[in-house]
Amino acid sequence: MINERARTGIFELDKLIGGGFIRGSLILLMGHPGAGKTTLAASFIYYGATLYDEKGVYLNFNESKEDFYRYMSNFGMDFEKIEKDGKFKYMDALAIIDQNDLDDVIKMLIENVINYGAKRVVIDSISTITDLLSPEKTRALLSNTFNKIFRKLGVTTILISDVPYGETRTRQGVEEFVTDTILALHIKQKGHLYERFLEIRKMRGADAKLIMTPYIISNEGFRIILPPSGNITGAYSEEKFETGIRDLDLMLNGGINKSSIIGIVGPTGAGKSLILLNIAVHNAKRDKRVLYLSFSESERQLEQKLEQMGHRAEDYKGKLFLKSLNPFTLSKHEMLLYFRQLLLDIKPDLYIIDGLERFRWALGEIDFIDYVQRRVDELKGNGYTTIVSMNANYPEERIYFDNIVDILIVIKIKPNEKGLSRYLFIFKSTDTHVTKSAGKLVISEKGDIGLDFLD
Repeated sequence: MINERARTGIFELDKLIGGGFIRGSLILLMGHPGAGKTTLAASFIYYGATLYDEKGVYLNFNESKEDFYRYMSNFGMDFEKIEKDGKFKYMDALAIIDQNDLDDVIKMLIENVINYGAKRVVIDSISTITDLLSPEKTRALLSNTFNKIFRKLGVTTILISDVPYGETRTRQGVEEFVTDTILALHIKQKGHLYERFLEIRKMRGADAKLIMTPYIISNEGFRIILPPSGNITGAYSEEKFETGIRDLDLMLNGGINKSSIIGIVGPTGAGKSLILLNIAVHNAKRDKRVLYLSFSESERQLEQKLEQMGHRAEDYKGKLFLKSLNPFTLSKHEMLLYFRQLLLDIKPDLYIIDGLERFRWALGEIDFIDYVQRRVDELKGNGYTTIVSMNANYPEERIYFDNIVDILIVIKIKPNEKGLSRYLFIFKSTDTHVTKSAGKLVISEKGDIGLDFLD
């Protein structure tokens, strides 16, 4: 029994805690209001019924059945259905006012668990109990009822505990000593956005790391961002994608390597977006799936640029996917899941990201460095061919990804008597047979790209 696991159904959480909660254990789920405690606990019950055929009981001191069902339906959890299927029982204990009421509710809970054959229980929240009982009586209740009776029955129990803002502990603290596992949910403000973090504070009898990792709550429910594995994976291929810019392909000895990461950096007006759009259209014409994500231009504006170049976006429907995102509207964790989902949905052969400097401004320097280093490993490890562009006067200005990209293309602008001249340099390449390392960039009125090679 000790080694059996009650899987939560939240894949990332199960991975973090070694496959699920130890069956029959007592879990304290604590956190600030709005942190998502109820959503996580409800997921444990719901997925237990729908994925693992285990009955559950939810005892709620704070919310009516109607409100609970309606709220959980926003996350795709149909509790009304699993109740009709005989896999779930909801206990509403809103009217409790004293210890006698509490005694009756606990007796009813035990009876329901035994008669119903439940294997999962949630009590929302234990704070109601600790408000009515002294620390000594609370400890006795947790030890005698939940730890002994439910453990013998193989029932895995989650106790939800509210933590006031500004505090890091429960009100009495007794729960933290009696329970086998402690999960703490934190909300942290960053600028005008809020970020959520899950902390594994304690896990008795299990080989689980005590860590803190970010999570988000979306219409798909509770989603955890797993920490990096620590391994560096992935390798570029000798096969190449043509850029469609003849002179650039000549410089690169045939194009860009598949499964590689390519950076294009230069100041505003250097022609980076035009180069990226030329690459995107060329590969879409050749039946490749291209995802073009911009942090600085709308999808309509990208379409207008294509029209000026003599192309219509609708001609590449199903091959060229234009997306835009304002990086100031989401946390970095929400954006990470959004990007991952885009890649899963579109499955691009070529992934182009334009305007990385706005992403850097939105995240701030430290988070940008952390995010980019982690994301590059993930993209390369999954075999994505990725091109990113960024406004920067390189190498004078730091970009923080030059050490991890496989190919680095740098554009410089120099004034002259007739205006401005653009120069393109291959600073770094996976191919040791690169024939040319520099050229003067020539851009026509239609957006065609050429290079006059420099000696």
